[in-house]
Amino acid sequence: MARKYTASVSLDLPRLLLKYAAGAGIDAAQACQQIGLDAAALQAPEGRMSFDQFNALWEAVACRANDSNFGLHFGESTPGYSGGHLLFAVMVNCATLGEALERFCRYHSLLADQAPPELHDEGQRLVFTFGQALICRHYAEAILAMFSVVVRRLTEDRVRPAEVHFAHCPPADPSEHARIFGALVLFDQPRNALALERQALGTPIFLANPALLATLEQFAQQTLDRLAPPDSWASRTSEMVRQLLLRGEKPQLPAVARALAISPRHLQNKLRADGVSYQALLDTIRKQMALDCLKRGEMTICEVAFLLGFSEQSAFTHTFRRWTGTTPSEYSGVSSRL
Repeated sequence: MARKYTASVSLDLPRLLLKYAAGAGIDAAQACQQIGLDAAALQAPEGRMSFDQFNALWEAVACRANDSNFGLHFGESTPGYSGGHLLFAVMVNCATLGEALERFCRYHSLLADQAPPELHDEGQRLVFTFGQALICRHYAEAILAMFSVVVRRLTEDRVRPAEVHFAHCPPADPSEHARIFGALVLFDQPRNALALERQALGTPIFLANPALLATLEQFAQQTLDRLAPPDSWASRTSEMVRQLLLRGEKPQLPAVARALAISPRHLQNKLRADGVSYQALLDTIRKQMALDCLKRGEMTICEVAFLLGFSEQSAFTHTFRRWTGTTPSEYSGVSSRL
């Protein structure tokens, strides 16, 4: 029997929260004491805490802040503290903003596996959203403020949101929202979301390094693999996808669900509870298999493409460039020299 899944966050998040709290003159030690948290326990490099406990810490800190825009200000400051985090290091080394945003969603579980973010193609705009469950006003504002600042820093302030939506009601004074986002901010919306103009996705990222990106992504995936419970639905689905690919079968959702003796809808719900979508999981597995095959050099690029279910090598090349910012042949050449 699969053990019950417990949503969690990286200890980097509470450390960032407490650092910000201390800088804002908030008694962080008292907040930790209130929820029975030993601050010394937050120092484990790859440690996690439950999402419920982080929520409790968030509330304990926020209620001590004399700031009606606590979430906005925390989110605005977070990128200044978190630049060395693996997730943001991956984003900085992507070739374009669009690739960086895709990586943010793919590896978001490195930070938190609750309410996973998603990117939606809506014609002339790409819309970033995240799950609404357990999200209060200040936390929603923190996430979108952080995301907005990250986008601006990656593009050297060339890209700002086109529009920002919040599900909660408007505050008495929305001037801080206007200052931080520099865009139209709407409240009482169906979802928390941030929209970017499509042409902004091609904005290049200064000093992006494709070879370093490949190394960082490999480490990021290994870290996620260690975090995933061995009997989680995400882990079981990943293994079934690999098996189908190696057998030369297309790992479409109905086929994977049938092999796991579960309905497609039920499987999607199980994966959502694990903080991942089926498409994101499939994309991650195909990418990792591609990197491994090309690094070993035992298969041609065409053979790798067909192994992963691509009908043409050109389609594989296009997807591989989206994954890594480089072509399969360029990556193979770099790997052979390492």
